[in-house]
Amino acid sequence: MARRRWRDDDFSPLVDPSTTGVFVGSVASLRITSTGNVSRDDVYGIWTTPTVTVFGGSNNVFAAVTTPLFVA
Repeated sequence: MARRRWRDDDFSPLVDPSTTGVFVGSVASLRITSTGNVSRDDVYGIWTTPTVTVFGGSNNVFAAVTTPLFVA
């Protein structure tokens, strides 16, 4: 089964040009807990804007993921 690739331009000029398991973007300061997610064959496991703080990132499964947590 082929995976669809999406490009998210909502936070331009911060652009996620690659495959991503979890995308969290916010213009306001935001703190989230991310646990129990499975990302496979993605470039980014979790992609966030600089205003987002992620807790629990190590409680996710990243299989064949280049960068588990990326902050733009």
